[in-house]
Amino acid sequence: MPLINSVEIRYLIFCDKRFLRSAVKELAEEFPSLKIESTDPSGRFIVGSSKAAARPGELTFVESVIPVSIELDGMKYVNKEVLIALQEVIKSKDRFKIEALNLSSHSGANAKTIEVFLGQALEKQGLVADLDNPTVLVYVVLAGGKIFICKTDEKYVLDAFRANKFGKDEKISRAEFKLKEAVDYFGIDASGLKLALDIGAAPGGWSNYMAKQGAKVIAVDNAALAYEKLDMRRIVHIPKRAHDVDMESLKGLDIGILLMDMNIAPADSANLAIRFADILKKGAYLILTIKLVDFRIEKHIKDVEEILSKEYRGIRLKKLPHNRQELTLFAIKK
Repeated sequence: MPLINSVEIRYLIFCDKRFLRSAVKELAEEFPSLKIESTDPSGRFIVGSSKAAARPGELTFVESVIPVSIELDGMKYVNKEVLIALQEVIKSKDRFKIEALNLSSHSGANAKTIEVFLGQALEKQGLVADLDNPTVLVYVVLAGGKIFICKTDEKYVLDAFRANKFGKDEKISRAEFKLKEAVDYFGIDASGLKLALDIGAAPGGWSNYMAKQGAKVIAVDNAALAYEKLDMRRIVHIPKRAHDVDMESLKGLDIGILLMDMNIAPADSANLAIRFADILKKGAYLILTIKLVDFRIEKHIKDVEEILSKEYRGIRLKKLPHNRQELTLFAIKK
């Protein structure tokens, strides 16, 4: 399993295969020195190299750009050369955590099995694992007949759909993970928000998350919420369609964030956000998902930004790990 050497810096660029074309275009614009070498057949990541260190700006479709520390030929992670390589990457003073992603059809081991095996083997060598507060994150990716070992201080979720990523609290739906990621990525202090307005709330994932942060929530949806799982002392359910809400009844409230995760066309979501902007205070946050109902991605983004710019500033978009055929948008009320 020989080490592959290169004078260039090699990168794993993670993205969603549904947005692969958009991610490649974005890389060409934001990281022009990058040479794309290959795309993993899964569409999960791109292998690239550059003689310049990656300093791309904020990216929408690219989830993360991570430098490769060591690249090995072969797919057997139960191998002393893998352990030797990891010991080169992890220093004795480090508290490490390993995250694995197995995209190989030749190895049936799941990510958890790989992480446990490698972690325990390194601990036997005297290194210190710390799953809660590591000083160093090491990613081990098995794909395309290779093992990529990456050391980074960037907290990126290799496998977003593993249940242990956001703790063991009961979740109402997958949507709750999306809001958690959005709050973290866009730097929102959710604990400082007193009142949230959740449009299209059912079954209640986003309302549940905000209630757990200490906010009171007005949840609007003509469908039922998962009442038995929600703290209804903190949530008021208005069982109506968004267009039927009495706007006068909401005026004057100290709404700090407007949440919208609705399965409607992008422009319709944006227009609804404009309708509710009238009741938001200056500086209130907007988080909404843009459902990309077809492949006219650039047009949808342009339309949404044009509509929202009438009432909102600081518009940012990101494909977050738990987004599927959608993007998450953040903005601030003017």
